[in-house]
Amino acid sequence: MSVTTNQKTLRVLVVDDNQDHANSLSMLLKVAGHDSHVCVDAQDCMASVDRLRPDVVLLDLGMPGVSGYEVAEVIKSEADLRHIRLIAITGHGMPLDRLQTKLRGFDQHLLKPIDFGELETILADVNSAQDSSGS
Repeated sequence: MSVTTNQKTLRVLVVDDNQDHANSLSMLLKVAGHDSHVCVDAQDCMASVDRLRPDVVLLDLGMPGVSGYEVAEVIKSEADLRHIRLIAITGHGMPLDRLQTKLRGFDQHLLKPIDFGELETILADVNSAQDSSGS
């Protein structure tokens, strides 16, 4: 579970109101060689996105107050943030749920508990896309 030598470290923001889940996922990302940060609400998320300019945001959909859907719409509406890869993390995986995340600007949809192997594959794809675009 580590980033291969030909991949750059990605800056990943984990946003989940379940702090234990967010911290655990962040720790796994750090062990895998990524620069991972945690937020537990939408306000902190937006401040962190502005400050950190992450490559990837893992975003819980069901946060109290401002939902992950609303956060995604804000991120995707900002020209200088549209490049951020948004990954929905949720307990809802029906086809309609997946369609909603796609329509609201998410690039991927992962079910909790997160399959870390699947996440690593997505992060490797992000790396490949950035390499080919010259980022």
